[in-house]
Amino acid sequence: MRTAAPLVITLLIVSTAWVAPALAEPPTLATPPRQAEPWTPPETSLPRFFVSATAALFDQGLADPRGCEYRTIRIAIGSVWGGQTQEIATSGWVLPAADGGKPRHAVAWSGLVYPLIAAGEPADLAADARACIAPMDQRGSPRAFGGFRGNDAASSVAVESFHLIKVCLLLRLGRADLAEAAWAVRLGRREAPKPSGSKPKLDLNSYGVSYLSLATDLAWYHFDRAVCAHMRGDDPLALADARALDALGKAVDAKAEAMGFVRPQGRDRHIEFLGQAPELLADQERRARERGEPPARGKNPEDKVAALIRKLDQVAVGQMGQPGGVILGESPIVKDLIAEGEAAVEPLIQAFRSDDRLTRSVGFGRDFHRNRMILRVDQAAYAALTGVLKSTNFGPSSPEGSNVGGMSRKALADQIQSYWDKNKSVPLVERWYRTLADDEAGNAAWLAAAGMITQPMNVETIFGAGALIVTERKKVKPGDRPPLRGEKLRDGRAPSVADLMARRAESMRTGSEVRRSASEDSAAMIRMREVWDPTAVRGAKE
Repeated sequence: MRTAAPLVITLLIVSTAWVAPALAEPPTLATPPRQAEPWTPPETSLPRFFVSATAALFDQGLADPRGCEYRTIRIAIGSVWGGQTQEIATSGWVLPAADGGKPRHAVAWSGLVYPLIAAGEPADLAADARACIAPMDQRGSPRAFGGFRGNDAASSVAVESFHLIKVCLLLRLGRADLAEAAWAVRLGRREAPKPSGSKPKLDLNSYGVSYLSLATDLAWYHFDRAVCAHMRGDDPLALADARALDALGKAVDAKAEAMGFVRPQGRDRHIEFLGQAPELLADQERRARERGEPPARGKNPEDKVAALIRKLDQVAVGQMGQPGGVILGESPIVKDLIAEGEAAVEPLIQAFRSDDRLTRSVGFGRDFHRNRMILRVDQAAYAALTGVLKSTNFGPSSPEGSNVGGMSRKALADQIQSYWDKNKSVPLVERWYRTLADDEAGNAAWLAAAGMITQPMNVETIFGAGALIVTERKKVKPGDRPPLRGEKLRDGRAPSVADLMARRAESMRTGSEVRRSASEDSAAMIRMREVWDPTAVRGAKE
């Protein structure tokens, strides 16, 4: 049973009609009119490092609000829950329309340029600044700070939320009074500076904020928006953010190195969540190149499988809850590939081996943490493969009990190919029996084979990359016993399935393999033996 969660599954519907779009460079977001103009910081009591960091961030792409009218605006923000958009009312700096028409873009409080849905009346900057530095609530955080949800797009653009990019924007506008008031609120929180070092003085570590932490906030706003746009298929916006993020990330790495920031051991970037940013940029550049290509079609099975594999980069499956796991086997595209059966195996092995595209599915540890994982096409291909083959075990287990473990894609693809070459002429239920009879298969493979043999026909296993769920397809009347998937193995063969299960339960109990506890594996096999042959188990107990 799945835990109830605010799950939104976005399914991409592909129209049967296709009209070739104009092959043009995808539009980028507008540049504020005074972005490249020199800036002289106002006189301020803010720490000098913060003023310097602010100047650096605007040089590196933080959107400049100067020369823009501060107005109420309506914009669309994304959500990692399925990538869907939400229209939100806030205030921001509206860029002048280049053609004299309606304004099309605005600088939001996150420091990002957003496409406008609508621009309203002039807004009161001082009143809005006071709203974000309102008295602290009972938890010791500024009002509407966002709590655990402070990392989402809604919090980043809201007038009432508090984050330090806002101080940078106010300082850029010359409103040192408002910037200092916002900074003072921060000093009233738990991050208030404390003297450190051998002498009682303030240094950069005392404030809990630095150029790098500010740059990390800006990078997150770009990355979060790029990922959400990618999920819902807004590729022009995703590409614009991915390009901006690429330039920002490189600039931040260079400046952080020059300033003496030390990267944590084993990390390639100073900003941890940017590990997949180059991959996202490459995938979005590919999508831009392919945008004018007609969808592949075909009537014979080979062409149909090829067309479905090409569509794996459109696989869009929502998360199951917190953590945000994704079962790729729930995708209609993956289900269609599974329905093609064994004709899809060889092409899927090749896709698993070498396809580096991204899907539109995204997982996470927690939605309020700064981590996202865009699932790849090879993972969707693996989900389809396991769905066709009804197995996740394709070779001898490692010492840890898993045949996947730290294997490279190539090594696992070779293992699946070898398994398929050995078994493609063998009926599915016979494969399960042979696995159960194989003394070298290992606990995981034995349990998986026994699980499929004893699975009732009215339920279905939905496979995914690294996870699976079992769901009931058809309810049975109370007292009825639906047939099992391995019923054909009740043909008088020796050793029988029940005998093999008893043998495996004993070897699990006394063997040296450590996958889980030996007793858990053995007990699970005994339970499946009882499902298969309750009479034999009762006789053994007597």
